[in-house]
Amino acid sequence: MGGGNFDVKANDMMSPRLKRFLERTSNEVEICLDLSGDELKILYFVIRKFFMENVDNLNVAFILRTLFADDESDDFEFLDKMDGIKTLHNKRILDVKITENIGNRVNTITTLNCNVTPTEVFLDYLSDSSSVFSDFGLVACEDGYAHLSDYLDDQFTLINMRFHYLHMFKRDLEDEFTDNYPQKIEKYRAEIERRTANSTIRNEIEEIFKEFEFTENEKIIFFSLLLPELSDGDGWNYRSAGQIARICGYGRNDIKWGIGFFPEITRLLEIGVLLPFDEDYGAFARRFCIDGDILDRIMFTMNIRPQKTENRKILFDNTLKDNKIFELLIPKTDMKDVVLSPKIREILDAVLKQNDAKVSQKLKKWGINEHVAVGKKLLFYGPPGTGKTFSALSLAKSLDKEILSFDCSKIISKWVGKSEKNVRKIFDSYKEICKKTNSKPILLLNEADQFLSSRIADADSGAEKSHNQMQNIFLEQIERFEGFLIATTNFLGNLDTAFARRFDYKVEFKKPNLEERLALWRKFLPKNAEFESGFDIAKLAKYELTGAQIELASNNAALKVAVRDDEIFRTSDFIKEIENELDGNFDKEKVVGLL
Repeated sequence: MGGGNFDVKANDMMSPRLKRFLERTSNEVEICLDLSGDELKILYFVIRKFFMENVDNLNVAFILRTLFADDESDDFEFLDKMDGIKTLHNKRILDVKITENIGNRVNTITTLNCNVTPTEVFLDYLSDSSSVFSDFGLVACEDGYAHLSDYLDDQFTLINMRFHYLHMFKRDLEDEFTDNYPQKIEKYRAEIERRTANSTIRNEIEEIFKEFEFTENEKIIFFSLLLPELSDGDGWNYRSAGQIARICGYGRNDIKWGIGFFPEITRLLEIGVLLPFDEDYGAFARRFCIDGDILDRIMFTMNIRPQKTENRKILFDNTLKDNKIFELLIPKTDMKDVVLSPKIREILDAVLKQNDAKVSQKLKKWGINEHVAVGKKLLFYGPPGTGKTFSALSLAKSLDKEILSFDCSKIISKWVGKSEKNVRKIFDSYKEICKKTNSKPILLLNEADQFLSSRIADADSGAEKSHNQMQNIFLEQIERFEGFLIATTNFLGNLDTAFARRFDYKVEFKKPNLEERLALWRKFLPKNAEFESGFDIAKLAKYELTGAQIELASNNAALKVAVRDDEIFRTSDFIKEIENELDGNFDKEKVVGLL
């Protein structure tokens, strides 16, 4: 990387501590890090190059020659200064990048060909984000952990330390730069153990370890796989069997590398703590993930959901790339964004509470099948545009679930017997996707009228018998379904009573009343826009529109105003679009054509 010089004092973007260090107006860094004169000289040279010349990798030989070699001498006395590089690396102030041409013997001479760069920990310190620089972020503390997130931060740092030593730098006994890493790792582990013992917080992870009698290596595996779940992609490689084996300290002679499994992985798979993340890679490239129910237990105690939306979307996209049955829907709004009647909100709030991880834990403790006890099969019915699908999406967002949507109108086949096979294929495909993604998305059956209507009595024709058979299969699949299912329909008058009994909640969506229409107009009116004096939203709300119609009328009015010069919204703009919407209602007979 290249770049021009600039005046440190003129750079207001720098943190005060970094400015003081580069300007040499303070010795706080020297005191805090306990550095010798040579070590500080090396560090100052590297940091100045990094920030003032944008050079993020410096050759070790270049640094030592520049700082300590005599231009008039060809001797190699500057090699005595190598200990300064070693100290800065061991204190995790500088990272030594081992280059490929070194091979397996890392020592003083070969390290001259390596590059160094400031560590993220040290850069964080220079940016004033931490008042005290500590080796790998570990700060001695007499008290236990106050939050589970602090405990996890230390555990993840320990995993990164093991990866750093056991995979990136451990070469052989001549590796001078990693001699004290085992001691550092053990010291860090012991400190975490001490603080954990002194903690009074609820630590669900430690409870899981006790419940399943985890060994130390199994704990390492667990944290290696928990890291990518909570860090939005960081540590993604830790999912693979090969990476995990190295982090656990296994070498090529310790396990059967041709198989790609070792005892700890095998046991955790057998007891259901781990699941295969994918099936498309070779033995040691195989990746794994933590079971979703185990993750939910941890997330509940932290009162958060995993920040892994992008990872999950990639996983779903890869799984569904050849699937022509479902459409993946990623919810953008939660239940707070939906305008609902008090009755519907009460029902959906009850559904949210019942599907909490805490409830599931209690049911399991009492020996009750949660799939039977918890309301997870919902039927939304009512006129088009009343918010059935939008409510399903918002409910999914509040439950932190994706939606697999299927248009039920596609199921009907003119070929007798084909529709029955298609019904089974819906549910079989859903189960397969759940397994591959290690998740349980909501299954949304849109326009399920054909499935839910009453079966034909005394069916004579092949088509009628096929229709009844299709519904019987659908009824059977609903009965056995153990996920979260929402079916929507515009018509309920012909609902088969056998289906009615299979849904935990039947929620009627009616056209919004005046109060609800006022709330909808407030929600959909343009934000940060200028309205005419005396603009009255009540004049708009008197029209009996559905939520979808209100959104459409508001957007159409905005488009009309956008092409005008004054950009002022008038009541008449909206009323005109409302009337167009009402006149265009297909409930009325209309002839459309060219004159």
